[in-house]
Amino acid sequence: MKSFNVLLLVLNLVAMIFAATSIALPWWSLSLSTEAKTILNSNFRVDYGLLKTVSTAVVSQANNQSMTIGLANLTSQDDPNADSFRFMDTTLVLVVAGLVLSVPLVIVMIIPQLHKYRKYMVIIGYLSSAILLVSSLYFVSQMVTPVSKLSSLTPIRTPTDWVTINPADIAGAWGSKAIPPASPLLAWASFGSFWVWQPSLGWYLAFSSSLLIALASLVLRLDVKLEEKQEITQAYKSSSEKQTTPMNR
Repeated sequence: MKSFNVLLLVLNLVAMIFAATSIALPWWSLSLSTEAKTILNSNFRVDYGLLKTVSTAVVSQANNQSMTIGLANLTSQDDPNADSFRFMDTTLVLVVAGLVLSVPLVIVMIIPQLHKYRKYMVIIGYLSSAILLVSSLYFVSQMVTPVSKLSSLTPIRTPTDWVTINPADIAGAWGSKAIPPASPLLAWASFGSFWVWQPSLGWYLAFSSSLLIALASLVLRLDVKLEEKQEITQAYKSSSEKQTTPMNR
């Protein structure tokens, strides 16, 4: 197998694994900041999955606790059916579509008899990459409003002396909430962050998958163009040889 084909196969397989794994992993998370973890000697993390699950883990000297519930259990009374979280279903469909479209690229690389169809795989590869990229961007653009309207961000209550965090505090996919000056925490920590939130591993895997497939499609396109150029050159040489052979005789 040519080195180009090996590279393409590896890139596409890794991209497929990333995309498939992202479905089962958290796409957005809320946790204590590094400063808060150091001060409290604790960790508190909430993960939101693409399958509409919310997992909370608390790690401290006094309490170790974890819980996973359905996202519908945190919705407010104004949205009891979690209709506003349908964007997660759309995101899931896009990820699966991008994953399915990446399969032909791997098949063409494995089966030599199908190598003649590689130029068509370039288009499919770019389409797969675009769909996965759209799924990532769509998720972060749509999640803010539904999350900010939840009845609570976590099924486990935080200690009363911690900086409170409310759904209305979520104004973007990336963000943080500072430690106020009047906080009972250590004075040096004032004005630092207590809570931070950002897209989680599943989101980054889907995003990375789109980039890997785009890179593989670009490499494939360059390889196809190189082969076409070589074929044209070879055909020209063959034609020239046929024209000069009778004259030599």
